[in-house]
Amino acid sequence: MKWLITLLILIVLGVGGYLLAAYVTGGALPTFGLIIGGDRGEVRRVALKFWEDLKFDDPKSAAKLMLPEDMTLVRSFTSKTFHIAPELLDVTGFEIVSVEIDSTGQRARVKSRILANDLGQNKLVKTEAMLFLRKIKTQWFLDLSSSF
Repeated sequence: MKWLITLLILIVLGVGGYLLAAYVTGGALPTFGLIIGGDRGEVRRVALKFWEDLKFDDPKSAAKLMLPEDMTLVRSFTSKTFHIAPELLDVTGFEIVSVEIDSTGQRARVKSRILANDLGQNKLVKTEAMLFLRKIKTQWFLDLSSSF
């Protein structure tokens, strides 16, 4: 009986420690669907969703993540970030390197590493990009006009 209680305590401490680490890292660790990480976690999720929308060529979904005045800048952003026409871009992978939130809690920046194929020249392109976000009420939006 004593070993069962000890085992349960160790499991609870392990799970608690893992969730605390996930929160502190801003959701960088897998959280199995739990929304953990506060604003840093939310900023990370918005940035990951943006890169995923570019990967699967879904500009309408990507536009929902942006400030209203920036919704037409997706093509310009991809052209200037990758130096490739958007229709020749095939995003194959991406990762979030870092997430920072300013002291007011209203602005954030996300450094991303992106791997893509240039379909026109049949070559692999590796680049890093900085995304800037702004918080409006309780929701984070990409500020693409500041991102390039």
